[in-house]
Amino acid sequence: IASAQITFERIINHQPAGAVEPGRYEIVGNVDDMQELSFAMNVINNGSESVSVTCEREVIAITEGAGNNFCFGGCFPDETSSTEVTIEPISSMDPNNPYYPYEFSAHFKPYDPMTWEMMPEGAELTVQYTFTERGGEPMTFEFYFRYDTSSVEENYSAFFSNAYPNPASNFVNFDCEMQNATIAI
Repeated sequence: IASAQITFERIINHQPAGAVEPGRYEIVGNVDDMQELSFAMNVINNGSESVSVTCEREVIAITEGAGNNFCFGGCFPDETSSTEVTIEPISSMDPNNPYYPYEFSAHFKPYDPMTWEMMPEGAELTVQYTFTERGGEPMTFEFYFRYDTSSVEENYSAFFSNAYPNPASNFVNFDCEMQNATIAI
């Protein structure tokens, strides 16, 4: 039995944004009508053989009337609790393709799907997703979503250049088009 190494990479605006580890993540945001809060990541097989990965969902707490769904090898409604996906090794993928095909996303819909009315501020969802490679140890992500009308959403669409000069010795420069922002590297 070959063992693959599964890793996870956060996706923001359909672009890779760095490795993430199993654990708890808080997603608090202000959404417009009929929008949702979400967390997306690639599930990457660093091994040399295809591997089967099961994803199981357990809703811990949710504001009554709100919705939640997830996508992994397909998109699934509130009632679906698990799915299984066969993931090919990343070495067999096109390295120039920034959109890895094994994307996972968790979604919180802070509106009533029957009336289309937004939930009151403070609507929330706590949900766990457990990924298990066949024969491997489970890896659990817990997402806490909260709809907050006073929060400021992160803006990842601002222009941010690559570091220069490259190579550098002591200092690097970045060009960016952002106002009233803090950047931590």
